[in-house]
Amino acid sequence: MVALRENKTMAFTAIISAVLIWGSSFIIKPSLFAVVDPVQVVFVQSLGGVLLLGAKNLLERKNFHLGRSDALFVMVSGVLGIAVYQMLLNYAIKLLGGAICSILTALVPAMCLLVDIGVLKKNWNLSSLISIVLSFAGVLLIVSMSGAGELNLLGYAAVLFSNGVWIYYCYFTSRRKTNATSTVFLFYQLVGCALLLTPYMLLHPLDVTALIDWKTFWQLAYMVVLHGILVYYLFIFAVGKLDVVVTNIFVNLVPIVALACNYLFFHELINTAQATGTALVILAVMLNSRSVGK
Repeated sequence: MVALRENKTMAFTAIISAVLIWGSSFIIKPSLFAVVDPVQVVFVQSLGGVLLLGAKNLLERKNFHLGRSDALFVMVSGVLGIAVYQMLLNYAIKLLGGAICSILTALVPAMCLLVDIGVLKKNWNLSSLISIVLSFAGVLLIVSMSGAGELNLLGYAAVLFSNGVWIYYCYFTSRRKTNATSTVFLFYQLVGCALLLTPYMLLHPLDVTALIDWKTFWQLAYMVVLHGILVYYLFIFAVGKLDVVVTNIFVNLVPIVALACNYLFFHELINTAQATGTALVILAVMLNSRSVGK
């Protein structure tokens, strides 16, 4: 019992730490994308992760062996959950900005709940249904009051689809049956991402002179080490100890962290509609967490 409680405490600590890093990335990315192409950022994250995790696993003499079919399946999951997810979200951030995208990311818990109820046929209650309605009402309010131009609609579609891809990644990760450690598991996922994006990089090589600027260099380092490796490692660990819905409830902290960073570093405030929509989403997740926690 004590060991189980300690595991859950570690899992909660891991997911909160991951969300703090994830939320702050929404503020870093817009300025980084002004210098480096969003797809190039994902490639640098993937390649950097492969090199760093590969070195770490070798030094610790971790067993890299996976069956051919397992390795392929894990790499495909990485392509979807890391490369495709990050490219969609980066595209949305470039169109809408980090603050709006962080708010829309808070829909993830409600979407997880929909998967649990509609696909996995798990039990539901009134609080769950109310939380889903409030979540989507909050997002509709944000969308309706933030403009609905063609580019905006593409941005909204991209971030919502990225939420769906993220949820698939979480459910896949929670059901992984390989004996590989989390770092080896993530290593193979990042290998898949790097292989997928290599042709793009050959056609659109990174301007290395951009790395001379220390701000860009440290932003990329942040994206590789913290956002590209640590966030995913912490999520894999937490999902392995907790339910997917329980883990993703903490995604509610993402917009709070992003908006707080936006205010602290750039003195930017969201408008009334965005604040109201955010409050509805947060209320929805509180209801969701209450019902799931029971």
